[in-house]
Amino acid sequence: MSAPAPLTGLLLLDKPAGMSSHRAVAIVRRLSGAKVGHAGTLDPMATGLLILLLGSATKLSSELLEGDKSYFAQALLGRETDTLDTTGTTLQERPVHVTRARLEEVLAGFRGPITQTPPMYSAVSVGGMRMYKLARKGLEVERPTRTVIIYELELHAFEGDRFSFSVACSKGTYIRSLIADVGAALGCGACMEALRRTRSSGFAIEDAHTPEEVEARGAADLLIAPERLFERLPVLAPSEFFLRLLTGGQWVDGAKLCAMEEKYRLYGENGFIGLLKRRDEKYGLVWRV
Repeated sequence: MSAPAPLTGLLLLDKPAGMSSHRAVAIVRRLSGAKVGHAGTLDPMATGLLILLLGSATKLSSELLEGDKSYFAQALLGRETDTLDTTGTTLQERPVHVTRARLEEVLAGFRGPITQTPPMYSAVSVGGMRMYKLARKGLEVERPTRTVIIYELELHAFEGDRFSFSVACSKGTYIRSLIADVGAALGCGACMEALRRTRSSGFAIEDAHTPEEVEARGAADLLIAPERLFERLPVLAPSEFFLRLLTGGQWVDGAKLCAMEEKYRLYGENGFIGLLKRRDEKYGLVWRV
């Protein structure tokens, strides 16, 4: 009897609070027996959509990391912490005298392109070292600022020293930093109290499964085909000669395929193969899977 084909695909996980992304990956790896990666971590305190990649789909992580994301968050006014959320050590507390009108006004100023400084407690690397590891040692280093885009920012509730909001944003946006910057603009400080990721790279939390569901139903029954990522891209089915070169890991001269787009869904005799991308190398345009 031949061995079963290895699992390949995307698994949408609804990560619970208190579980690290690393732990979530380990659980699914144990349940599926497959190689497992992720497409963007969530802090342990955060909940919501964590896209896991199984088998050869792990090669697609860079494509998913480029995608936009949406969140629902709750913020606490009047408190600043070293982690920018309520799990951290309090650095300063201030009285809160903020009206809903003033909060709406400040939030409006954060829509569109904004500049952020990544928090020290983050997975960003500086000099080859993850910043959260430096922060745990009590060290603080200069962090490069980055420009991110806030597409939507809507206030849902505001009462006393707490407010909740939804946000749609570009890759690399730190909601903790956004909340801290809003608190600074209000003059009272703020930190994140709760966070839930609701969308990522076109996938929604409504389609995600809890770890308990994955264990009960099995990962194989819950997988999404990798080609779902690229269903809006045009299809390319090259000749057998070029297909053999591409699937063998070789680059093909950009002019040889007579293709005008930058990305294609690549298909062969047995169906979907992968994403075909055009790259500008020093010796010209080339295609590679």
